[in-house]
Amino acid sequence: MKRVKVITIAFAFMLVLVAASAQPVAAASRSDSLRSYINGRFDFERGGYSPPSDDVVRVDATYGAILALDTLKSLEARPPPINLTKVLDSLIIRQWDVDENTNDTESIDYKRYGGFSEYLVGPVTMKMNMMGIILLDLLKNQADYPRITTIDIDRDALLVHLNRTYTAEGAFSAVPGWNAEIVSTYQALFIIDYLNFKNPSLNPWDIVNETATIEWINNCRSGDGFKLSPESDTIGVTATAAGIMALGLLPSISTVPGLQAATDWVLAR
Repeated sequence: MKRVKVITIAFAFMLVLVAASAQPVAAASRSDSLRSYINGRFDFERGGYSPPSDDVVRVDATYGAILALDTLKSLEARPPPINLTKVLDSLIIRQWDVDENTNDTESIDYKRYGGFSEYLVGPVTMKMNMMGIILLDLLKNQADYPRITTIDIDRDALLVHLNRTYTAEGAFSAVPGWNAEIVSTYQALFIIDYLNFKNPSLNPWDIVNETATIEWINNCRSGDGFKLSPESDTIGVTATAAGIMALGLLPSISTVPGLQAATDWVLAR
């Protein structure tokens, strides 16, 4: 995938520096405690993780747990602490697979088809889609694990869903029919970049009018930062990070304009 990974790592590194200033604890103790906590949230029957607030398996909770286990190198263990195939099955089940053959753009199936539900028959948002695709990639990286390479999500359907969130202004919304904003635009472009890298035959960039998208993102810029949308009043850290990373994903942009100024602005917050 593109150079945006370097940008993402730079922003993540800032968070690491902040975390490093906390009271030190033995590394072994921290990792053991984290593993124990994560293991306690796994649903062996449903193949996913639930948050502390309830026992409902959710994409975001599973994404966070698998990301942590990957960082701890636990996914590389054979056997790993969990059944990775069941986790992938759980993700596949949460991809909305019902599409109405109508022009009813207000129907639930139209708005959700191809995207990932937060939980079974739950809401589909761009945030869940991005978490779902990262979760998919983490699991697919364990290619030697049984059936991991033989089962998959419906990538064509996911692209259909992304196309339904793309607006006439050149940006993406969190849900089809909603107003576009810069975080969902970054998340959608991240998924498109992933699909282009893994499945170039899908031609995922064909759904994007780059000229319009660049213009829309630049219209979100205000000084050294970015707003959630051109209509928003204030700039923010999240919007600025999303704007910089979104521009970095577009194939026609070789350098991200204003990267240093925006990074300095974020660091000063």
